[in-house]
Order: sequence, then C-alpha cells, then structure tokens
Amino acid sequence: MRAQLNTCRLDSLMNLILCWLMSMTSPVAATTTTTGLLLARASFVACSRRSTTCRTRMPLMEHRRHFQHSPISQSSHYWYHRRRVHRRGPKLTATRTALFTTHDDITDITTNDDDNVDMAGWTIDRVIKESIQILRVRHVQEAELSVYHLLASSLQLPWESGFRQVVQPHHHQQQLLTVEQAHDFATKLQRRMKHEPIQYILGQWDFLDYTVAIRSPLLCPRPETEELVMMIVNDTTQSPVHILDVGCGTGVIGISLADMLTDATVRAIDIEPVAIQTSNENAKRILGSQTEYRYQATLASAENFSPDRRFDVVVSNPPYIPQLDMKTLSKDVLHFESEQALCGGVDGMDVIRTIIRQLPNWCNPGGICWMEVDPTHPQLIQEWLEDSKSLDLGVKFESSYEDLYGKERFVKLSVQ
Repeated sequence: MRAQLNTCRLDSLMNLILCWLMSMTSPVAATTTTTGLLLARASFVACSRRSTTCRTRMPLMEHRRHFQHSPISQSSHYWYHRRRVHRRGPKLTATRTALFTTHDDITDITTNDDDNVDMAGWTIDRVIKESIQILRVRHVQEAELSVYHLLASSLQLPWESGFRQVVQPHHHQQQLLTVEQAHDFATKLQRRMKHEPIQYILGQWDFLDYTVAIRSPLLCPRPETEELVMMIVNDTTQSPVHILDVGCGTGVIGISLADMLTDATVRAIDIEPVAIQTSNENAKRILGSQTEYRYQATLASAENFSPDRRFDVVVSNPPYIPQLDMKTLSKDVLHFESEQALCGGVDGMDVIRTIIRQLPNWCNPGGICWMEVDPTHPQLIQEWLEDSKSLDLGVKFESSYEDLYGKERFVKLSVQ
C-alpha cells in the first residue's frame, strides 16, 4: 500500500507540473513541453493500472475533478484542487496543445446566458474553440477542461477514453456535430455557463479507481479525501473491522474502505436524504452483491446516532470551513454545494466537537477516529481536548498528518 501511495504522489506531482504549464500566458509556449509530459504521464498511468488487482486498486490521483476557487485557493488548501479537472487512466489532463488557440483565433462570442447557439453542423474543433470563449467571457473556472468533459459526454464517448479523444485534435478536426449532439451539448453548456459544477452536469465522477454517482447538493469528492482513505487502509490491520462513516455524502470514503479492506463492514450516516440514496447506489456499483452485508447508509445526525453495535474505526470528512471563509468560495461551490456540508460554524469545529464527544459511545476500547479537517484544526483539537480533561471524554489526540500540499489536513484520535 505504501508503494501505491508513493505512486499516487508521483502522479500528482506530474499533475501539478501540467497545471502550471496550463497557467502560462502563451498557449504556444506551453505546447511542446506539455504534450511531452502528457505522453509520459499516459504511459505511467497505463503501466500503473495494468499492475493493479481488483482488491488493491491503484489510487490514481489524476482523478482530480475540482476547479480553482479564488482568492482562498492561494492561501488555503480547501479548494485549490478545483483548478484541475482530471479523470482516471487515459483521460488526461487537458493541455494547451495545437487544439488550443489564442484569443485572437476565437470568435468573440458575447451571447447572453439564455441564448442558445445552434452548433449543429459545426466541426467539433469549432465547437471547442467557440464554447471555450463562451465560458471565458462569463469567468467560468477552467473553461477549456469544462468544454472537453461536456463534449465527450454529448458525443457519448466511453467514460474511460472519451476525454482523451476530445483533447487530441486529430480525432475530430472535421467531424460534424449532429442535431442531437448539438442540442445535448448546448443544454450542458448552458448549465456550466451558470457555474454549475461539472460533476453535477455529468452526474458522475472518479474517486480513486472508482466511478461514482454525484448529485446536487452533495459535495464533489476532493483529492485530499483520497489520501485520507489510503492512510486508513495503510493503518488498519484488524480483520474483521467495523467502520462508521459520519457524514457519508456520496459514500466514497466508506465504500472504498469496504472494498479495499478485507472483511470490513461499514455503517454510514448523513442528515441529507440525497446522500443516503446516492451512497447506497454507489455501494451497489462498487460492492455489487456484497453490498447487503458490507455497507449500510442510514439517515441520522452525529448528535443523535445511537448504533446497535460498536465500531473499531470512525472516519469523517465533516463540515469544517470556518464561517468567515464561506464568503470567499467561488460560485461553483457557494451556489450549488450544500452549506450544511461545508460550513463548520465560527471556527469550523462544531461538528468535529460533536463527533469527538460521541466517540466513547460509538467505539470499542482502543478504537480509532480519522478526520479530514482545516489546517488550523489539529492544534485547536489538541487544545480543546486538554481543556476538556475534566469532562473525562476518554479521547486522546494521536497525531496529525500533512496532505500532498504540505497542509495539516488529517487527524488521528484514539478512544481509551
């Protein structure tokens, strides 16, 4: 597993280099270097995927599907990942290759949000160029990558390879969009023009080596959560192991653990009915016939949940954004994703404190709790536990861990 995590980090480093190249002001200047990196990365990913098995799936970190938020993305880790939209395997990060054009090469389209541009009969190359400009004039994050993903969907290309086919210009320079394809793409583009997250428009996205359903208003899984899952997998030696996922959302954490850990059973809770429906659906996608006895999602809050059995591991990606930081989020998140799943109160610790108080009621002696938190929280949690010694919570702060970007993102607690 450690080798897998190292492989993830190497691939992620390649992603970061690609993202930097994409930010260059001159598309032409980035073309040669970026194309070379893409080819190298394609070989790397292909080799990685060939070496995996059903049980130990490679947590390919190129599944990033997050757009950049500003200005918080430059000062905090929350939403930095949204500047990179990735798919797994051969669906490579979009680059400024010959497919990209300078602003002078693109028609200056200034249509209103309600305008419906009829693209039937257009070449796909023209559709890409003009659609990118439509999104750019509306300040939609990652206009290029958005267009590639949406167009791959409208062309009904395979999920595994469609993105790559659209990115490579020789596949479609003269292909014409049909009336049906043009209508479907225009509908999707209209939604993106209003800053709706690409994950909601497509209805699914990748997490580690899985493709999961995503629905509004659930949070779109972030790449640091992939790191959290792998940390738990590396740390957990007990078998069988009983796991509680608090605030399951799409279910990606608990379902991944149920699939990757031998003899693991997962109970998941959330206060959002859409989360229960979606996570159970994703469990059937990934776990198949094992879902019935390996994964169960229930509508419940952390404060009121009283299980009929105790757990060995509790995991949570709770709402942890401090209240003042909420207003700095981009339209993609602020206007679409659930505020309940984002905001953790004044200091971002409201739900975190509730979970810690409940740990003695949920866990077996020696039980472990893993949480994804704000970088300011590890110290706050330690101080709060010290101040709460008189309450005899029976919870010990074990350690904190940095994410790929050097932020203290994860905490590990134990129940005495």
